[in-house]
Amino acid sequence: LAQAVGKPAASRAVGAANGRNPLPIVLPCHRVIGANGALTGFGGGLPTKQALLQLEGWSPHSAARADDLFAPISALRTG
Repeated sequence: LAQAVGKPAASRAVGAANGRNPLPIVLPCHRVIGANGALTGFGGGLPTKQALLQLEGWSPHSAARADDLFAPISALRTG
């Protein structure tokens, strides 16, 4: 996300903003993943983050990238 807005060194700021998200399902901060596709911090815990993503069709074996955040969730479906 930081790179997508032209501030690649601001990843900590993105994380801090996501950590203060008052509506974590309405504003889908759970969709933010690491550049390597790994799940990263989530206020509700990583198991909850993974469950939310799986409900949306994400798979831990998918080739999702950090810039996929801006893709429609249907584009992240694996099956």
